[in-house]
Amino acid sequence: MPLSVLLIIVRILPFKAVLKLGRLLGRCAYFLMHKRRRVVNANLKAAFETCTVFERRNIVKGVFKNFGQTIIELLLLPRMDEHYFKNYTSMKNFANLENAVNLKKGVILLTAHYGNWEIAASICSVL
Repeated sequence: MPLSVLLIIVRILPFKAVLKLGRLLGRCAYFLMHKRRRVVNANLKAAFETCTVFERRNIVKGVFKNFGQTIIELLLLPRMDEHYFKNYTSMKNFANLENAVNLKKGVILLTAHYGNWEIAASICSVL
């Protein structure tokens, strides 16, 4: 699918449909990208020696689905607004950030490399 077609689809479909499309693209990548799938599986095997083959396979599938959704979310970024962030993202301990901002204190945000952390600055700008 050419990128221009994907951009048009992302612009016209509702958010839920676009996110499903992202997960679907991730599932397709799982089946098509054999070499990358083996790398992810090997990394998981090294990190989590006690995981069964079945557990690792499910995690690898989830990684690819998440990656597909993350890419689609980056394409969605121009459409994202306060409504999107409130309905499709979550942030814990947000009150701590608000308190620091109200006190005119500097803030360092830490996040795990999990989910679409690339949009964190956008989330903070509208909440």
